[in-house]
Amino acid sequence: MYENKAKTRLVAGGPAIGISCGLESPVSTELCARAGFDWVMLEQQHWVWDWAKFQHALVAILLGGATPFVRVSHNDYAEIGQALDAGMLGVVVSMIDTPEDARRAGQAVRLPPRGTRSLGATHATRYGGDYAAWCNDQILLMVQIESAAAVQHCAAILGDPNVDGCWIGPGDLAVSLGMAPSEARKGHPDQEQAYGRVLAACRETGKFSGISCSDGEEAAKRIRQGFQFVSTGNDTRRVRKGAARDLQIARAAAG
Repeated sequence: MYENKAKTRLVAGGPAIGISCGLESPVSTELCARAGFDWVMLEQQHWVWDWAKFQHALVAILLGGATPFVRVSHNDYAEIGQALDAGMLGVVVSMIDTPEDARRAGQAVRLPPRGTRSLGATHATRYGGDYAAWCNDQILLMVQIESAAAVQHCAAILGDPNVDGCWIGPGDLAVSLGMAPSEARKGHPDQEQAYGRVLAACRETGKFSGISCSDGEEAAKRIRQGFQFVSTGNDTRRVRKGAARDLQIARAAAG
């Protein structure tokens, strides 16, 4: 059996810290994995990966020592199945607003009798010939809570037996709650109240609580709050922020 190290950390009660990658670069994903992240996620919702590069990046994540995750573009049976057949050990599904949405995602992730996933794990056989025996238990399904409706139904969404936990999307949630996008990470009382409700639902259902964070500082704040599955932004932001910082330092020296 292959061990999903990110899940092992979550089960032990610790945080699993990751980063999202959308630069369509297997090199970038391997660098992120080698930095020590518990999981590295290929972003298919707001960026689009070429399929060959997607598979190369997955292998690069494994070589770097992290758990490979994907955020699929939408709650689609075929896309989820293809990502799992490629060897993904974690799936994030966006815009899960109802228990029915969660049920559909869970059915797509789990092999029968728990779900309806088709057994065609081509590249996933890299994990060994016993893949089908353990994949239902080792693959993590994290659903995104990112709307007022999702917060309202969060206990029922997380109560689905095939769902392992959630990953809150602050930006879309802020807009759904009537805020401007610029307010998404400013600690608005309504949003913080929503976070508390989701955390309570996770505790009630015994599921892992997660949230998308923009950087390490925000991730640390949310871990202290009780969240376990947290991101620290994405590779695009790391390149842009790091380049701008170094340029600013150099420009300052030039006077």
